[in-house]
Amino acid sequence: MIRQLLPGDDLKTAARLIYDTDSKGFARMFGPREKAVSSIEKLIQLDSNHFSHRFIWVWCDDAVRALMIVFTREEMRHSLKSTDYLACFSPVELAALAFRQARYRVPVSYKNEEAYIQNICVAPQDRNRGIGSEMLNHCFERLKSMGKTTVSLDVGTTNQGARRLYEKLGFQTVGNKKRNAHSVHMRKQLA
Repeated sequence: MIRQLLPGDDLKTAARLIYDTDSKGFARMFGPREKAVSSIEKLIQLDSNHFSHRFIWVWCDDAVRALMIVFTREEMRHSLKSTDYLACFSPVELAALAFRQARYRVPVSYKNEEAYIQNICVAPQDRNRGIGSEMLNHCFERLKSMGKTTVSLDVGTTNQGARRLYEKLGFQTVGNKKRNAHSVHMRKQLA
């Protein structure tokens, strides 16, 4: 079943799945795996940040098996003004995080996107069962019902399996992100 992440769900598993979408990047930003997972878990519980439960959709039966973080341009503008990070990090940690993020992570521009899929991850033991496709199709229908006509995402150039899935579902490559030849920006028309 696909639904929004709830406070009573296994947030640690959700945080681990998010971490696994870019373990090197999250390790650079938040530190070693368990520290990073703990930070992501704290952010999930809050209402207004890039990792808020409000933006997370999960595929679950008896456990969270997959998740997707997706938001609209309006939601992203609001969360960029958030103070949630202040609630999770000390001023010193926040300064270090801002430095690492600016140095290692390409800032994504959402100004031209109606909706953006930030992360999608299926637990390794549950891959190749159609869960990713099911989640993406659910996302497309939800965004269409909101009146959105396009959705975009970024994918690593070496992640051929994900790229094939996105192309199969109608995404087209629209270019590499500035300063990052290791990811490709893709967009899908929903209308």
